[in-house]
Amino acid sequence: MLKKIINKYCIQQVGIGNAEIIISRDNFVSAVREISALGYLIASVDWFRHKKISEIDDKLDTISMGGPTDKNNKEYFWAETNFGSDFESNNLPENMKVVLNYYEDFAKNDKYDLYPAITIVANKN
Repeated sequence: MLKKIINKYCIQQVGIGNAEIIISRDNFVSAVREISALGYLIASVDWFRHKKISEIDDKLDTISMGGPTDKNNKEYFWAETNFGSDFESNNLPENMKVVLNYYEDFAKNDKYDLYPAITIVANKN
């Protein structure tokens, strides 16, 4: 069931396993709610910039680094940033609340139009 949700919302998976799954902003809240409903936690949210490969050496870009080529458009890549947060809670309702509050705060202040990427872990409780 988790794979079905990941396939439904994932733009591109950058990490291994259930790590760094890039999701559109429009679908972030729904994805987190559906994943939490299955009993999984969000361990972290990282942020990626969608950049043209021709802009790889852009000296004015001080927030993003390298990353994988966009599987849907070879002219772009997913540039990792230093933005992100890890979440410690093993309590499902609390984890979802903290993650969604973090997301809303970050998205409201994001001036770079970044894409969120989640890492999913099993609930150990």
